[in-house]
Amino acid sequence: MNRFRRIVAGITALRPAVTLPVVFLSVAGCAGGSSSGTSGTSGTSGTSGRGTSWLETEDKVRAARAGESTAATFSQEKRAFMEEGLRQFSRGDARWETTRRAWIDLGPRETEFLVQTMWAGLLRMQEMNQPNEVERARHELVLIGPPAVPLMAAVLREGEIGSSRGGGDGAEPRLTVDDMQRREASAVLSLIGPPAVPALLDAADRAATKSGKRFALQALGNMGDKAGPSAAVLLARHAQGGDDLLAVESILGMAHYRDPLTLQALCGALRSEEPLVREKAAASLGARGDAEAIGPLAAAASSARAAGRIAEVQRIERAIQAIERASVRGTR
Repeated sequence: MNRFRRIVAGITALRPAVTLPVVFLSVAGCAGGSSSGTSGTSGTSGTSGRGTSWLETEDKVRAARAGESTAATFSQEKRAFMEEGLRQFSRGDARWETTRRAWIDLGPRETEFLVQTMWAGLLRMQEMNQPNEVERARHELVLIGPPAVPLMAAVLREGEIGSSRGGGDGAEPRLTVDDMQRREASAVLSLIGPPAVPALLDAADRAATKSGKRFALQALGNMGDKAGPSAAVLLARHAQGGDDLLAVESILGMAHYRDPLTLQALCGALRSEEPLVREKAAASLGARGDAEAIGPLAAAASSARAAGRIAEVQRIERAIQAIERASVRGTR
C-alpha cells in the first residue's frame, strides 16, 4: 500500500468510540454521535454557507480498516483539543488562528490528520453545495502549506483511491477520483506555490490519468514565473508534445510566464497543425504582451490568410493589437 493509500486508510478508519464530530464525506477521519440540531441555520451570522455546521456528523459510516492518522490513534487529550479546535473553526472563532498553529506544532502525524480533515470537509461541502465553506476549507489547506502537498498531489496522481463506502468484509473499497477533486487539489497546490512545484512536476509526468496530468499542468501554469525554470521547461515540452489536450493546457498556462523559453514555445505553437493549439497560442501571446511575439504572429497571420482561415487571421490580429496596446502603456 503506497503512502496515499495509507492516508486514505487513515481517513476511512472510523471508531464509534471516538467523539470528534466533524462534517465530512464518508471518507472522514473521525466519527461521532448524532448530527441533529447542527444543520439548518446554525453558524456565524452574516456569512452564507455557514448554515451547515462543520461539527455535523455522519451517522451511518462504517469502519473500513485501522489507519495511521485516525482520531482513535491519538490520546484523549489530543482528541479533546482537536474537537475544540474544529468547533472554533466551525463557528468562525478568532481563536482558531492560534489553535491551527498549535495543532501543526503537535507534529507531522497530527498535521496530516488536520489536512485529511480539511480535505474531507471540502469534498463534503462541495457535495452539499456550500461554496463559502468550500472556500474556507481551501483557504485552510493553503495556510497549512507544505504539509498539505502530499495529499493534494496524490489526488492528482491517482486514478482510484481507497474509500470507506463499502461493507465490512475486509476488502478495500474503491473510490474514483473525479475532476472536481482534481480541480480543487490543483487550486490548492497553485496557491501553496513553490513548495508544491516538485510534486506537481512529478504528477504532470506520472499521473495515472490524462486528467491528473492536465490539472497538474494547470496548477503550474497558474503559478506563473514563481514556479521556476523547471516548470517552464515542462510546460514548453508539453506544448510541443503529441497530446493536444495537454498542449492546450500548457499553452494557456504559459500566458502567465515571462521567460524566453516559454515565449519561444508559444511562437512555435503558432505553427501547429491543430487549430485550437494555434488559437490558444495566439491568445496567450496577446495576454503576455511580449513585443518579440509580433513578428511570429504576423507571419502566422499571413499563413492563415493564404489558407483562407479568415477567423484565425482576425484572432491573431487581435493578439497583435493587444501587444501594441501593452507596449504603449509601458512607455507612458
